[in-house]
Amino acid sequence: MIANAKRPWSKQVDLEGEQEKLLAHWPPHTFGDKPPSSSDIEKARIALQSMKNPFGKLVVGFSLSIFGMPVAEFKRRMNEDLTRMVLTNRLYAMSHGGRNAPNVEALLPGALDPFSEKPYRYDAGRGLVWSVGPDGKDDGGKDKPGILTNKAKDWAVSVRG
Repeated sequence: MIANAKRPWSKQVDLEGEQEKLLAHWPPHTFGDKPPSSSDIEKARIALQSMKNPFGKLVVGFSLSIFGMPVAEFKRRMNEDLTRMVLTNRLYAMSHGGRNAPNVEALLPGALDPFSEKPYRYDAGRGLVWSVGPDGKDDGGKDKPGILTNKAKDWAVSVRG
C-alpha cells in the first residue's frame, strides 16, 4: 500500500488480488459453523509465511472469522469485558473488606465469552477470570494470567490487580 502510493497508477500492485491470494490459503468459514481445526490453521500459517505482502497478511489476520465475527473483534470484546471485571472487582473489594466478588455475575452481569457464548469462567478463590480462548475449550484457567496469545489454552486475568 505504501509502495503503491509512490508508484504511477499504471504500475500499482492489485492489493485486492493479493489479499484474495492470501485468503485462498485460509480454511473456509461459514456463519454458525465451528472454527477451523488447529491443523487447518497451522497449514494456513505455513502457506502464508512463504508469501510476500505483509500488509495483506495483516488484513487477512484482522478479517479472519470465527462464527462470522473477526478474531480481532472477539479479542477486543473479551479484553473490554475482562478489564471491566478487574475494575469492578477492585471496587467490590474496597467495600467488602478486600474480598473478591462472589461470582462472575457480580463482576459483569450478563457478559458472555465471545469464544463460547457462555458466561466467562471465574474462580473467586484464585482471583481469576478467564475466557476459553480461540479453541473454545475450558481448561480451568490454568495458564499464567495475562498471557493472551494463541499458545495459551485459556485467556486469564487476575481480578486482584
